Amino acid sequence: SCDRYQSSYGSVSAGWGVYFGIVMGLLFAIVIVFIFVQNISVRRDKYSLSTLWERERTAKYALTLAEKGDYLYLKGSFELGVTKALKKLLQENSHVKGIVLASPGGNTFAGRGVARVIRDHGLNSYVFADCFSACTLAFIAGVKRTLGPNGRLGFHRYGLDADYQVPFVDIEEEQSTDREFFKLQNIKNAFLKKAFATSHSELWIPDRQELLEAGVVHKVDARLPVE
Repeated sequence: SCDRYQSSYGSVSAGWGVYFGIVMGLLFAIVIVFIFVQNISVRRDKYSLSTLWERERTAKYALTLAEKGDYLYLKGSFELGVTKALKKLLQENSHVKGIVLASPGGNTFAGRGVARVIRDHGLNSYVFADCFSACTLAFIAGVKRTLGPNGRLGFHRYGLDADYQVPFVDIEEEQSTDREFFKLQNIKNAFLKKAFATSHSELWIPDRQELLEAGVVHKVDARLPVE
């Protein structure tokens, strides 16, 4: 069409105008396709299975700094990812010297990870509510361990809450590993024997005197000494 127009009227401006329009149209189409692909990638990442699992786990616990004092709170279930979050928070707040725990338990490996971070940073540990199962690993990692008047620690044997065999996980071996850790924290053997003899489906909650005598708790106090 442009060639015919040029032959009839001798003008090339219309032809160049059409060519320019075609080039701009192609560029516009490329931009639209690029934006579409980017949106697909973002949505795929936003709604990927691993991302959804991470959000679900993160929603089950809370890590917060105290408004006053050099300590922080860890409340909720011990989930995979909490160790990394705790480590990051401590790196950003080097003044923290203690951690207040309140948890029904959760993943043993997460509890072990939190315990390792507590030991590495030399934190004191406090419990003023319930701290059961995996949470006790974190509590016993504290340099100085304080129990509040309403604080409770709950222990039991290890187990898997699954209807199938989990590969590469030896419950007895994992339990033995953490039992040795308890010994390193100067917990008496008689206490450990009773704690790990309790069925996984049950919970042993020792009284304050038992905890003090076994070396699990160093002090029973109603307040945080770091306030």
